[in-house]
Amino acid sequence: MTARIAYTPTILADRGRPRKSVLVRERQRTALLRIALETIAVHGPSTSMDDIAKAAGMSKPLIYTLCGSKSGFSAALVAYVFGDMLSSTAGSTEELPVRLTQAINGIATAVVHNVDVYRFLVDRHTLANQPLFTTLAPPISKILGIEDTPAEIGITPLLAMIFSGLECWILDENRVPQDIFVERLTNMLSTALT
Repeated sequence: MTARIAYTPTILADRGRPRKSVLVRERQRTALLRIALETIAVHGPSTSMDDIAKAAGMSKPLIYTLCGSKSGFSAALVAYVFGDMLSSTAGSTEELPVRLTQAINGIATAVVHNVDVYRFLVDRHTLANQPLFTTLAPPISKILGIEDTPAEIGITPLLAMIFSGLECWILDENRVPQDIFVERLTNMLSTALT
């Protein structure tokens, strides 16, 4: 008679490097985004992912691991650049025109302070896969109170109008002051929303 040996799974020790904590990964990601902003400020919108990886002292695969993918990196950069605007405007209880003004002014301020980053983001993606739209659509929908409307019907056209207006305004050498631009664009969009 042969004895049967019961199968008992063995627990193998993790191989390679130990996993980093979520907090450590988040710190790395924040440092990466800060360095990316600095690198883009130096090299301009034509900055490559290799330039960013070199400046951050990371490999491109590590960058994509931290951010999920190349488009994930762009989305993280959008959230990093526009985060203050989104957080300050998201909690507003003002009327729609005031919230719209706050959102447009915040976006305009972020773009003006980070024109090269804005160009870096816009030049690398098609309109259909634009991190500016995909990342900003949910919070802007909430700010404007149109969360129940599908993004492609409700918010995407509004974001397209905002960024088209910003594009013309940035390129105009004799542009009007930001507050006047924001007021005009708010009036146009308020009309479109009603």
